[in-house]
Amino acid sequence: MACIRQLRALATKNCGRIEIVKKNDIESDDPDILGSLPAMRRAARRALQIGRETGTPVYVMKRGKIVDYLAEEKARQERKAKKKVK
Repeated sequence: MACIRQLRALATKNCGRIEIVKKNDIESDDPDILGSLPAMRRAARRALQIGRETGTPVYVMKRGKIVDYLAEEKARQERKAKKKVK
């Protein structure tokens, strides 16, 4: 529970900007806590995969705003393709 409070305090202290959490940053001996970070990463990858396959929006928090990650990804790819054409 202390780890969760620390992460919440970190998010509040940084005005909504979440820092990348590394395995070394987690101070716990509890195997469930230690395994939660890889599990969240697997879940995020799977959500992106399903979103791409089905055309479903995948919303994430970016710079304090909720955005559709896949729409931004598509826009980046289109801009990159335009640069190659020129």
